[in-house]
Amino acid sequence: MTTGNGSHRTKSRWALKTLLGLVLLLIAALAVATWKINSIAQTQINNALSEFLTAGGVVEDIDIHLLTGQVHLENLTIHSPKGFDATPPLTLKNLQLNIKLLSLLDEEDIEIQQLSLSDISLTLIRNKQGQLNLLNIIPDNEQKIAPKTIKEKEASKPLSIPAIHI
Repeated sequence: MTTGNGSHRTKSRWALKTLLGLVLLLIAALAVATWKINSIAQTQINNALSEFLTAGGVVEDIDIHLLTGQVHLENLTIHSPKGFDATPPLTLKNLQLNIKLLSLLDEEDIEIQQLSLSDISLTLIRNKQGQLNLLNIIPDNEQKIAPKTIKEKEASKPLSIPAIHI
């Protein structure tokens, strides 16, 4: 009869070890995700700038704090479109964004508690054809960007920004 009890203990220990292993694996995955999130976000932002702007742009550094909802971007540069001086039409030294974390769970609104911009520079240049560089950083409908599908439009969440500091 002791073999039945020993078998039960072995199963309990196995289940406990499996549960502990899964918890440790989850903690390790979260640690790696937290550690790599800045480089992943920076790559995705730079890819999006290249995809959605005629000449692209670059963000040199990003710092995301998941637990507090803070995002800090440094040295954003929007490149000058073709046919214009090489001077970037937009540069931004710092962008600080505070997101209300619970709003990320909301199906309707994402609430930005604070948006701070510092050392922003806009440079307007008119080319020989009379066009402004800032009006040419986003492609026309016929150019790069494919129109959004109905599902993508429905999936977009509206933003609420109660304070903007420049």
